[in-house]
Amino acid sequence: MNFLNLDYFLVVCQEMNISRAAEKLYISQQTLSNHIHRLEEYYGTPLFERMPRLRLTLAGELVRQFALDMQIQHRQLKNQLNDIRQNQKGRIAIGLTPTRARLILPSLLPRFQKDYPLIQVHVIVDTYKELEKSLLEGRLDLILCTRRASMNAHIVHQTVMKDHMCVIIPPALAKKYGLTEGNVGSLPQSKRLDQALSSETVFTMSNTQLGKLSLQYLTDNHIVPASRIELPDLETIWELVLSGSGLAFTFEKMAEKKRSSLPAAIAPILLPIKMEHAEWDIIAGYYEDRYLSFAARQMLAMIQKIG
Repeated sequence: MNFLNLDYFLVVCQEMNISRAAEKLYISQQTLSNHIHRLEEYYGTPLFERMPRLRLTLAGELVRQFALDMQIQHRQLKNQLNDIRQNQKGRIAIGLTPTRARLILPSLLPRFQKDYPLIQVHVIVDTYKELEKSLLEGRLDLILCTRRASMNAHIVHQTVMKDHMCVIIPPALAKKYGLTEGNVGSLPQSKRLDQALSSETVFTMSNTQLGKLSLQYLTDNHIVPASRIELPDLETIWELVLSGSGLAFTFEKMAEKKRSSLPAAIAPILLPIKMEHAEWDIIAGYYEDRYLSFAARQMLAMIQKIG
């Protein structure tokens, strides 16, 4: 038994499919099967039930937890030894939700790679649920996401920036309704926005907190749009607004970043919405009881500066 056997075993546990696991590891199915067989011989018991589908035995569950603990401890040891040598080498694995990846990665990665060329950066973009699981199981060092009330108590987190809900509106529609850049604070501006939302197509996110808050805003202000279209991603919504097809609710930070690269003549007008729960903390989180490597500490400091 060695670390490689355990590493391969964990990939099979993740995939629960020998073919997919072998493809992910860039080895043949036979080679992978041999590693699993050697591990079962070493422990003297089957680790998987093969039929009707692949699943862990009780012994397999115990070995999986042992392998996860070993993997975490091995990575922490390597991080500590790298820090002792102070050679700024190492590896860091970070996870981001899709919206935060689009916002943060383009600024973060080039800067980090320039300052720390010997540190290998591994990035995973996934749902918060999967990122939290990967962090707790030691596959990630840091996660970047919107803070959740249900966040695991063992995750230490620092707020790196704040975000708000806003409405974006194409210049032509802004001119049509007399809307100008800035908060929807004054009564005339608020009434003009309500009129635009009632008369035009409104794009909202589906099955997200942003989408729910958008609907709440419309309901609280007794607004029934001429047409409301739910879409699963902000990229499509942004392109539809750029085409002049309607207004949209989105995140202020993302809108500001995208708008900064556009000529003023076609850049959408941004109207921040002030309402309860329409402000989010974007956090960097890590597991409380694990050694935070030099690479992770420098990444965290850089994220704070960008925020």
